Amino acid sequence: MGITDDYGAYKNIFAYHQLCWSHPLRKLRELAKSEKLDNLKKSVCMVSYTAFSELYHDLEDVLKKPFELSKREEEKKRLMRRFDEIAKITGNEIEKLRKIKESLTKNREKYFTCVTIE
Repeated sequence: MGITDDYGAYKNIFAYHQLCWSHPLRKLRELAKSEKLDNLKKSVCMVSYTAFSELYHDLEDVLKKPFELSKREEEKKRLMRRFDEIAKITGNEIEKLRKIKESLTKNREKYFTCVTIE
């Protein structure tokens, strides 16, 4: 398994490809704390950042538990439902946030490789 960012050159290198959570987390944090955005736009970005950050911490908790594939598959479904809600485009996002959400949606499976591959 290889862990990478979303750079296209890595697409077919690994049998199991895990995308790094810190990259979208950082991008979401930067938007949420941007001094260039008005308060309304920042608050929309903050909602996505906070939800993604909480999901990331919950994922870390899952990975600390002993590996049992059946339990991990259930956890993956639960986490992915939350991921899908976070990545859903609602129409009031700025373009940068929309692009992040589109990328998350396009690559969603690769963010959860670590859950079911020991």
